[in-house]
Amino acid sequence: MSRYVCPACGDQMIPAVGPISANILVVGDFPDWLDVITGVPFYDKDKNLRAGNILRTELSRVNINPGRVRYTNMWLHAKKKKGECEPGIHVTQLMKELLKVDHALICGSDPLKLFLGETATAAAWSGLPIESPDLPSSLKAMACVKIATGFDMLGEVRLAIQRFGEFVHGN
Repeated sequence: MSRYVCPACGDQMIPAVGPISANILVVGDFPDWLDVITGVPFYDKDKNLRAGNILRTELSRVNINPGRVRYTNMWLHAKKKKGECEPGIHVTQLMKELLKVDHALICGSDPLKLFLGETATAAAWSGLPIESPDLPSSLKAMACVKIATGFDMLGEVRLAIQRFGEFVHGN
C-alpha cells in the first residue's frame, strides 16, 4: 500500500481502504498505532481483540458485509495535540469519501464535531441519525461510540451498529 505525507505536519497519512464503489463508509477519529504501522485504517488482522475486529464482527452480525465497506478516519495520521496539524486536507479527503457513499457510520467525536459543532460527542449521539447541512444531502449518516472505547462500552457499540444496520437496510 502506498503511503503519503501530510503537507501540514509531515506525518505519514493512512488512506481510506475498501472498495472504491462501496456504498457504506465507516469513519473514525484517527488511526491507532497499529493502523499507522500497517497503513490500514481499522486494521483487523491482529490476533488480539482490536477495534477493527470488533467493527467487522458487529457489521457482519447486522448483515453488512465488512468486505464491501470503505474505512477511513477524519485525521489521516496518528493523533496530534491541538494545533500541531491543520485539519484542511483531512476534512477535504473525508468529504470526498462521503460524497461517494449512501451511508456512513461516524465513530468518534472529532468527525462529529465537524458536522454538529464543538460540543458534540460520540457518546451523546451513539445510535442516532446525523443531520447536518455540511453533509451531502443524499447521505444518511449515523453516529457510534468510538470503537476503541468499545472495549469498555461494547454494548453501546453493538447497539449503535445494530441501529446502523436497520438504518442501512431500511427497517
